[in-house]
Amino acid sequence: MKVFAFPLSKITLAFVAGLILSLYFPLALNYALTLTVTSFAIALVLNRWTKTSFGQIAFSIAVLLTTISTAFAVRSLNDDRHHSEHYIHLSHDNDSAIIFNLREKLRTTKSGQRYIANIESINRQNATGKITVTIRNADSLPLKIGDRLIAYTKIITNRPPLNPGQFDYGKYLANKGIYGQIFIDPKTSKKIGTVDNMWSWADRYRTKVVQKLADEGFNEAELHVVAALILGQQQEISPEIIKNYQFAGAVHILSVSGLHIGMIALMLGFLLNQLPNTPGSRLIKAITIIAVLWIFGLIAGFSPSVVRSVTMFSFLTVGNYLRRSTNIYHTLLVSALVILFVEPSFLVDVGFQLSYAALFFILWMQPMFDSMWSPQNRLVKYFWDILTVSFAAQIGTLPLSIFYFHQFPGLFFITNLLIIPWLSIIMSIGVAVIILAAFGTAIPFLLWLLEWSIWLLNQIIAWIASFESFIFQDIPLEIGSMLLLYTLIVSLALFCTEKKCYNLAISLVVIATLQLTNIFKTQSTRNTDESLIMYSPRSSLILDRRGNNLTVFSRDSVNLDQLSSYTLSSHLTSIKEKKLSNLIYVRKKILIIDSASVILPSMKPDVVLLTQSSRVNLERLIDDLKPAEIVADASNYRSSISRWEETCRKKKIPFHSISEKGFYKIK
Repeated sequence: MKVFAFPLSKITLAFVAGLILSLYFPLALNYALTLTVTSFAIALVLNRWTKTSFGQIAFSIAVLLTTISTAFAVRSLNDDRHHSEHYIHLSHDNDSAIIFNLREKLRTTKSGQRYIANIESINRQNATGKITVTIRNADSLPLKIGDRLIAYTKIITNRPPLNPGQFDYGKYLANKGIYGQIFIDPKTSKKIGTVDNMWSWADRYRTKVVQKLADEGFNEAELHVVAALILGQQQEISPEIIKNYQFAGAVHILSVSGLHIGMIALMLGFLLNQLPNTPGSRLIKAITIIAVLWIFGLIAGFSPSVVRSVTMFSFLTVGNYLRRSTNIYHTLLVSALVILFVEPSFLVDVGFQLSYAALFFILWMQPMFDSMWSPQNRLVKYFWDILTVSFAAQIGTLPLSIFYFHQFPGLFFITNLLIIPWLSIIMSIGVAVIILAAFGTAIPFLLWLLEWSIWLLNQIIAWIASFESFIFQDIPLEIGSMLLLYTLIVSLALFCTEKKCYNLAISLVVIATLQLTNIFKTQSTRNTDESLIMYSPRSSLILDRRGNNLTVFSRDSVNLDQLSSYTLSSHLTSIKEKKLSNLIYVRKKILIIDSASVILPSMKPDVVLLTQSSRVNLERLIDDLKPAEIVADASNYRSSISRWEETCRKKKIPFHSISEKGFYKIK
């Protein structure tokens, strides 16, 4: 592809490669800077011999090494843990007086209202770093972004998944520069002031707009969708609506991205076209568009997809002002390089990856589809363009979507055909309503029209999502297969356009590799036997796997959704449930003890599983039954676990707390 002949293309790819390597092989800042300076100096020296082929190759290698080492240095510079006052370097094993300010609101969970916060001090000692805050009973402590709080609690550092195959949320937070979390209660915390910054300003603006619409009688369900579509805030949307959008293949419109930014840029361009075509007017037009887009990006929360879109449209606006022909691929790559240089953690953000994948494939594949058929009728061409763009974006994001979400909406093309034209109308009305609401004004007709439009949009989405047979779920895909799938897509697309044999050969090799990989996984699954005591907060849960078949032991009915991560990663085909008795044989003899258990000296178990905070005399039990190991599941109180652990330490018998260490593998 000609785009990779552009020098910055190679530099961007090298920088991305460096960031990926730095995730697995991190370098201290001094080593990364030394390597960067050394490779840069070598590149300067080799620049004198670029007239020879050997000199050109050596210079290119030196430049790539400089770029890769720069990526290591940028990653290290952005790692807050290098700061001596970061909270991970301070003692926080016990409850401490922690002062922090709220930066970003997250989705509410069963545990409480969640925020991202900046630590200011711990026990009157200056501290820094981002942390997640979960506030129980948050209604009794109304908060807003920028509020400063003091709380007496303990910082819980990120820990690995507690069950096999489970999403590693701790790693996800760490990639965002968040290494711990706290849980607080209004009774043990209080508000002590506010911090004025751009995040608090944006939150006040959003709150003012949403409150104005609510005061005007805007229906709650539609109001939350407006907040997502235009203000970039999805936190309050009901799970049912989000599920409908996911099943219909339209969840991307709930996140402010290139589609929304592009519509706003077009509206601004249309309004500013009334200015005379003079250098001064063009400069005003460019500055206005860029300023408005970045202000809108701030209001929308500067998510990775928003930053990508605003950055790219800013480059395009500058190119238009300079009246230079802009290669859209180059703009895309330069925007990625700039964004990752400033915020390297965006590379591992799912939204960032999906956003760039979708846009790249739209730019690359949509012209291919367009060349197949170019309708003369303008209306037909409009819908054909929507269809081809939808297919290009879906092809580009398909491997990533299956890898992260394990599902594929089969009716995505119908969804886009129906909602994209409607969305442009909603955005036009919505932007006008939001601007008026910010000034405390509302036009009843526009409010009614926007509310009705959102209601109709939700009805269309719900109707498409109701065809569940077209929603392909629980599709397992590992990272290796995902990369192979991308290789197959690219090689087939290149073969269709260039008709070269080596592209077809690559496609056939990839298909064969995918088949062999699938055969290997199937065989590996058949030969895998294991038994696990799982992390389950409410009751004991024991799994016994024999190849593709799984038996689930539990005293209560099991919600199989909580096992989906394990069943997907293990490629299981059969799952059956059995009632859990007090004594079972799963590889070993396991005695389950709760408050109602009857213990007989003749039981002689290999493993004792303590559950439901049993009041058993553990010391006497160990003396009588002499088990090889004691396990406490996640249904126990922490005080009970601590007491049992101390007893096992005295008796010199292994103890495993599932609440702290995660699942237990029965060997």
